[in-house]
Amino acid sequence: MVRIQPAGPRARATDLSLHECPSTSSKVWAPVHARRALARLGAVEAVRPLLGVLREHFDGYWTLDDLPSALAHLGTACLDDLGACLLDADVDDDARTAASEAIKLIGRDHADARPQAIAALTAALGAGNRSRPC
Repeated sequence: MVRIQPAGPRARATDLSLHECPSTSSKVWAPVHARRALARLGAVEAVRPLLGVLREHFDGYWTLDDLPSALAHLGTACLDDLGACLLDADVDDDARTAASEAIKLIGRDHADARPQAIAALTAALGAGNRSRPC
């Protein structure tokens, strides 16, 4: 049994030391479960901290697969921040891919947000090569 210091889901979801645990440690699952809990709780105040994890510590499969779903569950509250992340040339390509996936899922799952999601994705496509220097 792993004991994690008492903290709320937001703290565990953004604790980079948990993201860097060895894959054999059960602590590595804490951020995944915390992100899912925040999404289920509708914790829109966690959007920016979660995007901070995406921007600064993209840790591969679980972030690419799980974080877009969690953000999409939060809905329209994160569209503006996701769009900004997608347009930011300083953000890693994999993290931008995760942001675009979250936008796609929001557009698919929240009919009222579909026009805004399409606009965010269209803006990113319009930016094209201008968003990254050659």
